[in-house]
Amino acid sequence: MGNDGILGDFDYKYIASRLRRAREHRWIERFVNGMNAEGLNNLRALRGRHFVCFSNHRSHFDYVGLAYLFLQNLGVDDFPRIIAGKNLDSRILTAVGLDFSRMGAFFVDREKIKVLGRKEKRGYLEKVGGLAVDALHQGQNFVDFFEGGRNYFEEPASQVKTGFIRSVVEAVEDPFISIDPLIICCAVDYDRIIEAGFFPVLEFAKKNFRFLYYATDAFAFLARPFLREGRGSMHVNFGEPRRLSKIISSSSIGNEVLQLRDYVREETIRLYAGIRASRRG
Repeated sequence: MGNDGILGDFDYKYIASRLRRAREHRWIERFVNGMNAEGLNNLRALRGRHFVCFSNHRSHFDYVGLAYLFLQNLGVDDFPRIIAGKNLDSRILTAVGLDFSRMGAFFVDREKIKVLGRKEKRGYLEKVGGLAVDALHQGQNFVDFFEGGRNYFEEPASQVKTGFIRSVVEAVEDPFISIDPLIICCAVDYDRIIEAGFFPVLEFAKKNFRFLYYATDAFAFLARPFLREGRGSMHVNFGEPRRLSKIISSSSIGNEVLQLRDYVREETIRLYAGIRASRRG
């Protein structure tokens, strides 16, 4: 994998095999009792079409759960690049059958960003943005967890990182290549988040002890299959897809970034409220 390890390589046979394996071994049910998904017709409307999905971020299981829903409801060729931290490009995950690189993930090395100098950081972020724009121009689909990292304690969409949002706007505003992807938002929530009991430790270790951070995450997921009761369900709510051109309209890229950011925030909050209302009902 080239490009500083940012772009994964789509291996469609491998991707299809992950869906078969998940079904045959009931892999999802080892971590959640079920998946309650609303708005699947909105998701199915994306078949064969160019799209970008924006989602809030509650757990590392978001990657697995959403990937499973995409594979169930879309063609393998429609499978999106999932924007993920470089830590998910892991030998351990590959060993247990989740090679995100072969699934076309788009890796952002957040730890590298923290330690780079200003000039090097700018260069790395420009490369990330440029690769995202190129991929969008090629008609590739994306999923962006716009909060940047897992939201441990705050309400969903309390922060919206605009790095990838800017790439989407810049891709559309290119005068030489015409694209107008569908924008779909989704909200995710859980009855019992897999890492929830470890969030205080994760919050501390993330800033101070990276080995403890990774070890705690691994323990949370390794222990989950042994929890026979009280796993709860994963809840997902997909909104209606809209053409980007119907969301943004300005002579300024900066203003269009803000327009898309606000749309993503408001739509995700609305969808999340729908999940909460359904669970109360």
